[in-house]
Amino acid sequence: MIKKINKFLLLYFPLIWNTRALWMLLSLAGLHLAFYLSGWWYFDTYLKIQGYPESTSIMGGSNIAYAAIISILLIIVWLVFYLRNNPFKSFYPLPRGYFAIEFAIIFLVLTGCINLPRSFAKGFYDHVEHQSHGVNLTEEINTVNLAYALIPQNQFDYDAYNRCDSLEYRETRAYIDSIARVDSLDRIRLQAYRDSVGNDEADLAEERTQRKKDLEHHDYSYLNFCKQYTGDYDTSAMGRRAISAKLQLMLTSNNKAEVAAILNRFEHMCLKYKIDYNVNIPSYTAMAFKDDRHRPSVYLNISEERRTLDFESLNRVLSHIHQARTRAFDGTEWLITLYMALFMALALFSFRLSSTRIWLISLVGAGVISVIYGIVVALVRGEYFALGGAITLIVLFYLIYQISLRARRKTMAGVNLVWFTWAFPGLPMLIHVLISELSRPKNIYNPKTLAYVMATPSALYTFLEDHQSALDTFYFVFILLVVTTVLYRHYRTWQAMDEE
Repeated sequence: MIKKINKFLLLYFPLIWNTRALWMLLSLAGLHLAFYLSGWWYFDTYLKIQGYPESTSIMGGSNIAYAAIISILLIIVWLVFYLRNNPFKSFYPLPRGYFAIEFAIIFLVLTGCINLPRSFAKGFYDHVEHQSHGVNLTEEINTVNLAYALIPQNQFDYDAYNRCDSLEYRETRAYIDSIARVDSLDRIRLQAYRDSVGNDEADLAEERTQRKKDLEHHDYSYLNFCKQYTGDYDTSAMGRRAISAKLQLMLTSNNKAEVAAILNRFEHMCLKYKIDYNVNIPSYTAMAFKDDRHRPSVYLNISEERRTLDFESLNRVLSHIHQARTRAFDGTEWLITLYMALFMALALFSFRLSSTRIWLISLVGAGVISVIYGIVVALVRGEYFALGGAITLIVLFYLIYQISLRARRKTMAGVNLVWFTWAFPGLPMLIHVLISELSRPKNIYNPKTLAYVMATPSALYTFLEDHQSALDTFYFVFILLVVTTVLYRHYRTWQAMDEE
């Protein structure tokens, strides 16, 4: 059966036969299905998602290691058959568009290999979504946030200094500017004090001042709480203002029944999601009403060694349930994957179109250039690192050009062509970064206010920042068009050069 199919492809679709595209795509389809099912079966309890801080972690770890090993083995087997026949080096007459289709096949195969972990993550999250279809996520987020307020973790969350009005003022521009001025004045006074009495005595004085501040009276109360612990990704969930208002209403109206109901729902969630705890959760109802000022009396020890209630794991579970329901197309993440496949495809394509000797010389030379470039970029720190790197590359390639005029022409021409093939995808992004860095607004120091003021960004910088994803996509499409329609012609010209 396989021999008949291969014979048919050889007679009617020689490019498909030569690249083994049919068998590779079928193999990749089977592998993606296997990884999807592995991800689906991997999720069998909510304990599995407590250890993953974010969705990208599902794609990492042992999953990506297995995918890498399988992909490398598959690519090696594919290359054994793919590199047997090379019509380009054998001067076969090839139809128009042959190289475009061949490069597209290489790119498609490598993209499929790179994205195996995505199939695992999709299977995992599809099962999470299926398992949690009956969960009212907004209600559970509100329950966790109210329980976090009723089960004190950090005493400073209950300080009057952290009430909603105080927090909102400290987030205003006026407060930030005032702090910047005070900090500048304090630094000037502290330096003058150090110059007059010495560093050791100044440090002791600063320590005594800080200790005095720490010993001042703080008004700790449940009524001061203003914090949203989790659920900022859910626009329907209560924000910190609503949480604070709800908490104050329950406490001031002596509504013990509602507080007890919230804590009971929270304990039920802990049991459902297998959250580790060893405290009596319902007992916190009485603690909230212990005195008229509703002052917390017990704070949980949340150190790594003596954690008594794992709010963090519960937060992760809810976050993953939300991600399973709202997964959207991530253009940036896909672009990174596609660029990885593009670079790998160009490396293989250049090997296909050049000689082995030229390709290996190019590889060694590229390694030397990368080391020199890395050293220069490390030395030229600060805002001009991109400019220094660009100048370094220009100088290096100019020296290579001068050497090529005196060396064997076909060898140097082949090396330069391979280098251009590898470097071309990075040139648009390098130019983008260089222009962006040069047009970046600089902080301007105002001696009157003793503070730095951010300069107004230019229209060019704003455009580059606001449309970065669109520009990266444009660069990618432009590179594909050049590679598939123009680049192979230069390899034809190089191949026709006289031998040395």
